[in-house]
Amino acid sequence: MYKKVCPRCAKSSYSSCRSGEWICPVCSNDLTFQRVLFESAQTKVTRLDPYKNRNESAVESVYSIYA
Repeated sequence: MYKKVCPRCAKSSYSSCRSGEWICPVCSNDLTFQRVLFESAQTKVTRLDPYKNRNESAVESVYSIYA
């Protein structure tokens, strides 16, 4: 993932492509020739336990509301 910061509005813009036309989604400023910053993507993968009783967590959350 790549990141550019708009000099006009100072907001960050992200893209999966480093090249090509790049327009700020906030103020529509042309960011094509701005410096590209690499942004590492961190993805957390959570596996579901097929043997866990899903109703237990729902019941626990209902009880926590009334506690």
